[in-house]
Amino acid sequence: MDDAGLLRWPNGRVEVQHLIRNVRRVVWEAPEEIHGQAAERWSEIEDGEARWFEAYHRTLAGEDTTDFIAENSEQILSESATAAALLDDVLHALPNAHALRRMAAKLALDRGESQMAADYLDALPTPDHALLARLHRSQGEISAAEEAEKKAQSSASKSESARMHLSRLAALIDDRLPDETGDLDAVEKGLSNVNIGNLEDSQKRSAIVLLAILRHRIAMLRGDGDAAVSVRNDLTELADGEDPLIERLTHLENLLLSDPESPKRLEAEGAMRRLVGRTPESLPHVSFGLALVQAQARSNPPGAATTLENLRAIPLPLDLAAGRRLDALLWYWRGVLESNHRLAYWREAILRFRRAECPRAARSLTAKLHKAL
Repeated sequence: MDDAGLLRWPNGRVEVQHLIRNVRRVVWEAPEEIHGQAAERWSEIEDGEARWFEAYHRTLAGEDTTDFIAENSEQILSESATAAALLDDVLHALPNAHALRRMAAKLALDRGESQMAADYLDALPTPDHALLARLHRSQGEISAAEEAEKKAQSSASKSESARMHLSRLAALIDDRLPDETGDLDAVEKGLSNVNIGNLEDSQKRSAIVLLAILRHRIAMLRGDGDAAVSVRNDLTELADGEDPLIERLTHLENLLLSDPESPKRLEAEGAMRRLVGRTPESLPHVSFGLALVQAQARSNPPGAATTLENLRAIPLPLDLAAGRRLDALLWYWRGVLESNHRLAYWREAILRFRRAECPRAARSLTAKLHKAL
């Protein structure tokens, strides 16, 4: 039993509950029936976590749980680590459940586990080009990713193709280092090709807001304050005047477009610091904090280092590409501000940019790293 890994031996002692549990499993005469009973018990519990246990026991009871997991995917996938373990177990029991295999591949990409995602995608009977595009980006293969993206959009519905196009433009503008503008011409060309009419009615308003945000970011990166204010005013008319988005865009304009030597910059830094402090969500908290680091890095490196140290204490959702991108940026700025450890920090940032599906940022930082050697 010890060789079979059925027992734990902490400090030389047997944990009796594990002995009892595993011996009972060995002597079960009808394990499927027992798992079926357990699944029935969990089905009576109204809780997101309960759906995970229910799916697990349904699978071990011999049931095809493809439809059940798909129908309850939002609850089951809420905890990515446990969901990944469940899907891997289910796929061993149901090797032909290709819908779940695609779900597992997407989850692996969301978690930055590119090799795991590659294994899942290789086992699909037909290529999933949308997921392959993400895999190629995580591996730094930009041309292959763009080719796969074209194939995915050509086979998708008009609505899905338009949604994919918008998502790609948003990701493209993020795929850069803070001191770079990125390929803004490509983003602007892509924006001119967006047809809101192809989207479903439920998606149109959010798409219009996203388009405005992207145009505002382009104006900011080009240093065009008038264009940024114009876009923000348009957004103010579209959104509620009390929408926090408007306030946040105003703070970014004041911080990043003001003269670094002017009193207005100091006021903007203080206002951004207060905004960061009252932003509870981790992603915008760290994102605005990094904008403050970028502003402070030129005029007040010690202040930037302090801000960065505080941001590093904020837990980021690393099972989301946005969380991994911000995590990579934290390592990037550590390398900028701590020259003695720059090479080590930037190597770590490059790895994390790739996991965040930002191959252009990873490639650009690699070039910087080589120059620093």
